[in-house]
Amino acid sequence: MITYEVVKKLFEYQDGKLFWKVARGGKKAGDEAGCINKLGYRRVVINGKSYFVHRIIWLYTYGEMPKEEIDHINHNRSDNRIENIRAVSRSDNAKNHPITSNNKSGCTGVSKFRNKWRAITSYNGEQIYLGLFDDKETAANITLNARTQLGFHENHGGINL
Repeated sequence: MITYEVVKKLFEYQDGKLFWKVARGGKKAGDEAGCINKLGYRRVVINGKSYFVHRIIWLYTYGEMPKEEIDHINHNRSDNRIENIRAVSRSDNAKNHPITSNNKSGCTGVSKFRNKWRAITSYNGEQIYLGLFDDKETAANITLNARTQLGFHENHGGINL
């Protein structure tokens, strides 16, 4: 496990990015550390072990590795500014997911059903039925209010009406 002292010796942190303080593996001091993987997260290799840069930035800033998951508040996996990341439980991380790419209504939890707009949400693995509505905006607002009451992050899902 990487330590705070090692991180402080190896890196400089600036505006969500880590820069090498020393030359390592073909990188010069001052080069940005790590590379982006196929899922959009920046990773860095230290002593043969791969780490997510957002976790190293947390360690650099707070002096300890997060015990929980790291959530990118704005959903941008390569935006590792300390104000954009937070340590959360897996459950709370799930409460800040972006809208899925196959969403057709423009609002998470809202879908067309028998010429009405159905509103649902999920909580603790269970689906909660919120009702059928004549217009999409009402269904979206009902869904948003329910998610807010259940403690979802304001960025969860999204509304693009």
